[in-house]
Amino acid sequence: MPHGLGRILFLNLAMLLGAPSAHSAQILLIDDSPGAGARAAKSVDVRGGGREGASSVVEFQIDLESFGHNVLVESPNSDPAGWPSSDCMIWSSGNHALPLGNPAWRASLRHFVLDGGRLLIEGGDTAFHWIQGDPLFAGQVLHSTLWLDDPDTRLSVHNTQHALVNYPNDLPLLIDFSSESYLDADAVSTAPDAAMLLRWAGGIPMAAGLVAYDPDPAPSGGQIVYLPLRYSALDPDDRPLLLENAITWLLTDEPGDAALGGSVHLVGGSDDGGVKLRVQPGGQWTLSSPDGSFFLGELHGDQSYTLEASMEGFDTFSAVFNLEPGEILDDLYISLDPILQETFCREPFLSIPDDDPLGVFDSIDVGMGAFVGEVEVFLDISHSWIGDLIVELESPSGTTRLLHLRGGSNLDEIYGWYPAELNPVQDLSAFADELTDGAWIIRVADLAGADLGVLNAWCLRLSAHDGTASPEIASESRVDLLSNWPNPFNPTTLISFRLREESRVAIEVLDASGRSVRRLFSNPLPAGTHQMQWDGLDDQGHPLPSGLYLLRLEAEGWIRSHKLMLLK
Repeated sequence: MPHGLGRILFLNLAMLLGAPSAHSAQILLIDDSPGAGARAAKSVDVRGGGREGASSVVEFQIDLESFGHNVLVESPNSDPAGWPSSDCMIWSSGNHALPLGNPAWRASLRHFVLDGGRLLIEGGDTAFHWIQGDPLFAGQVLHSTLWLDDPDTRLSVHNTQHALVNYPNDLPLLIDFSSESYLDADAVSTAPDAAMLLRWAGGIPMAAGLVAYDPDPAPSGGQIVYLPLRYSALDPDDRPLLLENAITWLLTDEPGDAALGGSVHLVGGSDDGGVKLRVQPGGQWTLSSPDGSFFLGELHGDQSYTLEASMEGFDTFSAVFNLEPGEILDDLYISLDPILQETFCREPFLSIPDDDPLGVFDSIDVGMGAFVGEVEVFLDISHSWIGDLIVELESPSGTTRLLHLRGGSNLDEIYGWYPAELNPVQDLSAFADELTDGAWIIRVADLAGADLGVLNAWCLRLSAHDGTASPEIASESRVDLLSNWPNPFNPTTLISFRLREESRVAIEVLDASGRSVRRLFSNPLPAGTHQMQWDGLDDQGHPLPSGLYLLRLEAEGWIRSHKLMLLK
């Protein structure tokens, strides 16, 4: 009897007899295969001869149910809000000629994994389209950096020591693969944060056929498995062994013994509850209680975590912590300032010239008098082939970010918000902390022939803040600099801070060159919250000009700083 067949027959017999599975899980299976109703796209590559039509959904469902799991099959238009209710999700594209063709689907998958969702993603042509066409998706979901080839050979085990390769089944060292089309498989280069576990035999060295991403150092489980191939084309005896290992690995919890905790304060808020605190890698998150307290346990030592605190209507905080094994850092204090948000829209209805790298541009003038926190962009572009287009946003400071780079086909449109609904090619956080004021420019260019389109409308939504506190946060710090209000201000602003214990405090204001222009205070103060006012004058009592200033507070060697903007 072929290896694996007896195990499957035994499991199916156990299910018929009603035997419960010890590891039954809820698996959400998204059917993005060619037969799921998607229309075929005209090909933008020169490979030729591709024949789509093969799905893996039936094979996935049969194999998963043979393991005792509960499987729910949904379309790609499934509501992402329900995805976290499953234990694991599989996105199956088979040999779809344009897998994950809707930008909103790719954005939803990014958000799912950033919040810690466990994912197996499968598809024979996914890497070809989206490693270059959507680098943010490729980095955060596929964990692959290059599309290398369309292989048609066997797969070989690259790392026999990895749990995904040897538990609960020892995979054969060679796995047969029956390719019928170049759409059946991609060979990819694995990102530095992921592992290549299967590689394509022969051909290009280090060409991965299975990529695994594990956000923590514990080896027995992980978060993402990427199969750059059609699952149903794998050897029918071997593929259930691989799938059972992958699902077991994804479902294995690996609690650590380190933690981050403390409290968060919403300046001007009615209470301090509802702030989302999330760590990366891993995506573990929690919401603060009404008193601002939070705790993120089961983290891993010998690991660097980025802690992010966010709340609608307030600035976002981010800081990096290097935790030691068993370290419980539970007395952090984070303060979030309120932000100003405005949305600006235009409907230029500009024709996009065909095959013209200069393209067209339109601008929006902003006069908020603040600093950029977050940038969102809405685009409405009609075009007969968006795979010809490049779209770029430029800030008043001259920073440019690519929103779209020749991805998609005649079946797509560019319609929606970046980054909430559509994935920008480059991260929009590059605009953070720039001045908001001036002309923001959108540029659209068509880089190939035979297609026409129109820039119908676009919007710019800026979430601005009054200044950015130092990203450095220390649990033993004697002082928490809260904020100043108002900011920008004219001519006075109220400064608030809290001392954890009695300390000698020195507060001064520096100009943009770092020169001290006003010494506000230098004396001991008791523990507790304190406030003082700055009137916009220097040490000689002269009014200072409009501009950016830095508030510097020192207490017993601990230094905190905060940006102030004086506008007249």
